[in-house]
This record gives sequence, C-alpha cells and structure tokens, in this order.
Amino acid sequence: MDEDEVQERIETRISLGHFMANLLRAAGADSAEAQESFAEHLRHTARLLDQFLRDDGGIARIEYRPGSYWPEQKGRRYGFVDGGVANVALPGAAPLAVRVGSYLVRPGVEETEDEKREEFAIDMHMVDDLYDPSQDIYDDVFEDVTKLRDAARIIAEAGACRSILERTELDALLVQGPLINPVSPYGTPGFPAYTSDKARKLSGRTGHAEKERHFIPLYLEILERMKQSGTTVAGVVERDGGGRRFIKNILDRMIERGKLDNARRVKTEKFLKRYGLSDTQLLDLILLEGEYVVPIPVNRQGDRNEQNKWPADWKTWIERFPLALTSFVKPSERAQPLRVETFEGTAVEDLLSLVLHTSRLLPRYAFPVGLDVVDRFAKVPNWMGRQIATGHKVNLLRKAFATDDPKVRDYAVRMLSATGRDWLYRPKL
Repeated sequence: MDEDEVQERIETRISLGHFMANLLRAAGADSAEAQESFAEHLRHTARLLDQFLRDDGGIARIEYRPGSYWPEQKGRRYGFVDGGVANVALPGAAPLAVRVGSYLVRPGVEETEDEKREEFAIDMHMVDDLYDPSQDIYDDVFEDVTKLRDAARIIAEAGACRSILERTELDALLVQGPLINPVSPYGTPGFPAYTSDKARKLSGRTGHAEKERHFIPLYLEILERMKQSGTTVAGVVERDGGGRRFIKNILDRMIERGKLDNARRVKTEKFLKRYGLSDTQLLDLILLEGEYVVPIPVNRQGDRNEQNKWPADWKTWIERFPLALTSFVKPSERAQPLRVETFEGTAVEDLLSLVLHTSRLLPRYAFPVGLDVVDRFAKVPNWMGRQIATGHKVNLLRKAFATDDPKVRDYAVRMLSATGRDWLYRPKL
C-alpha cells in the first residue's frame, strides 16, 4: 500500500470519528503544532508497519465466496458462547448473577424431530452474595468486589466451553471476548478460592486441593482441557480496549529482522502511548477488506516488564499459561478489524474464513452473527436483575427481623427503601 492510500484511509477514519478520542487527547495535552502533526506521525507509523508486514509475508487474504463456502459447511456443527452479568444495584450488598449461554448450529440442515438444526442452552450459572459468609461460590470474602465479579464471569465462560467441548462434537467453537485472559490481577493476597462444589462444576473433576481451587490454577486447568479437546476454539474480540500488545510483538520482530533500530522503536512506542492508539486502530489503516495478519503467538500474561510484577505465590502457574495465537482480520472495508485468538497448532485459515463469512451474513454488520445471537440469548435482562435485587432485599429483611436488635431492623428498612435522592444520601450542611 503506497503512502497516498495510507493518507486517504487516515483522513477517512478521522472524518468518521474513529480517532476522535485520540485527537481530543492531543488537543488537551499538546501544542497546536503537535496537534497538526498527529496525522503525519500516524501516517509514518502506519506506513512503517504496513511495509514491514507486506515485505515479510505477514499479511494474507481470505476470499469471500459465500456461494460456495456455505454449501461446503452443510452438516458441520459450530458453537458460539457468551456470558451475561446481571446489573443489580443494591445499596450495602454485593450480589453476583452470571450465566453463560451457548448456541449450536448446523448450517444447511433441515430441522426434523430426530435432528435439530439449532440448539440453545444455559451451560453455566452462578448466583451469590459476595459478602455473605455462607456464600456458595467462594470460600471467603474479599474487599475488591469488582475483581470477584470479573473472575467469576471469566471462569464461568471458560468452564462452559470446557463442558460443551467434552460432551459435544463440534467443528469449531467461538467465544465472545478473549480466549485467554490476563490472570495477575486475580492473584493478589487474600483472593479467595472457589468452593469444592464450584471447582467441580467448572473443571468437571473432583478432588481439588485448596490451592488448586484458586482462580489462577483452576482457570489454567480448564484452558488446558479445552486445548486438549482437539476442537478449534477461538475468542473473537470486537473492541480491543486500547491495548497495544500485538503491535509491540510486531516491533520486536522488526528489531530481530534488522528492520527497525531501538531509537525508532522507542519513538514509535512513545507516540502510540501518548495518543492512546491501539492495535485495532493501527491495523485498520493497514488491512484491506478480507485481509488478515498472519497469526503470531502473544503472551497474554505480559512481557518481561510485566512478568516482574506477577504475584510470587502463583508465578509457577502463570508461567504455564498457553500463548494466544493472535490475528486480526478485516471483514469489510468500513469495519474495524476483529481480533481472533486461538491455541497454537490450530488451522488458522479455516478459522478466519469462518469468522469472515459469519461476519458478513447480515448487511452492515461485521461480527460473527452466531455470537450476536448467543449474546442476546445469554444477556441477563433488566427484569431479571430486578428480581434478583428483590430476592436479596427479602433475604436481608428476613435476617434483620430474625434478630432481637431493633437498630439492625431499622437500619435494614432504611437502607433498602433509600434511593439516590433520599435523606440518607443528602449532603450535610
């Protein structure tokens, strides 16, 4: 791709608002001269990466051929998995409600009484109060409730995938989101282990020692079982959250091949960090419709600098986590590339072809439609969140009135009847 094409793509995406947040950051932090040079720096960086990848054979293309592709898939079985978390707002409590749904489909097969074309199921669910000492998910309480919820969602999705793979023959299984998540945040001191019952349900086996029921070793065990299944399993990420881990790996490769010196690399990384430019944004300027970056293994647990921050108690487990074989594929000209993660050894071209063709089944929609279907199926609706909140209120009131302390009962009633504009939350003068 020549410089004029790169420049045209940059101008198009700026006009569409793809770089609005980056431009606002430049406007707030830099001089007028630096702001004007943003597009110029972006063009040089995109051109540098584009030239290296194309010269190095790092970009390939998938032919979009729906007329012949879908008849070839007739009778094959594909699975799609996604999790939903209930939005429960309840003062003074930390309720958790996670469920993971699956959608299995056999393209081109007619539905009969003996053979189903589509199957929906809720494969995993967790409902708990994270501050309840008799809780059912974790062995103990932990102050950082957000981490508990995130860990529960991640491991519930992985456990559901493991269960599906071990009971059903599939040609491929796609998960919405990363296939392999960073685990260091969940290795902080005091992070509770899962109960024996939940560890059995998630992993499919019994007899875990207490340390094996911690998030990190249990999640590792589940991922290893998924990899051993022999089925193509992949995570598809629509929004990468601003990460630059993939581009950093490409810069490392450029250093190794003598295509980039350290000074230029440092300058490039500073530019990317200053303006918050992500893998997806940069590769959107490089990839054409149907093109993908030849996958490279990425350590989702971090580079050398991040590895120094691994929790000491879990370092030996974190070192064993599989690498995520990562690619970016651009389903259509107007859509940003999708990040696709799988296990090493997977036939990537077949996988990316599946992602591309399922992403173009609907007009003006550039994401695997099966993942959209299961997202709508697994999403916890607001009415269900309200029911969960009501259940927590009833349980709290029951416990409060079981005591002989009128202050406890009075506090419970006031807390559960309060809203954001009630006297309890009014500012003190």
